[in-house]
Amino acid sequence: MSFLREVGKDLVLTIKVKPKSRQNQIIGLRGDLLLISVTAAPEKGKANKAVIDLLARELQLPKRAFEILLGEANSEKVMRISGISQDKMKQLLALE
Repeated sequence: MSFLREVGKDLVLTIKVKPKSRQNQIIGLRGDLLLISVTAAPEKGKANKAVIDLLARELQLPKRAFEILLGEANSEKVMRISGISQDKMKQLLALE
């Protein structure tokens, strides 16, 4: 899966965010991206915060385990996630 790769002890995840959606949810894979919808607007970091909140809850990780590496002001983002294996993440997100 090219949307997710291991870099050292961390995972790097490529996502596409749909802000101002009806609900916060992980929709699934769309090509090389994990599609995530959030109700927050893409202003002042609100959508980014909502994405981290959602992923932290779904992956059972603290929010500090997430870092946006690229795309802070873009709908496509690259995130670093620490504290979880690739297999565990796929299992929790039901991506297998």
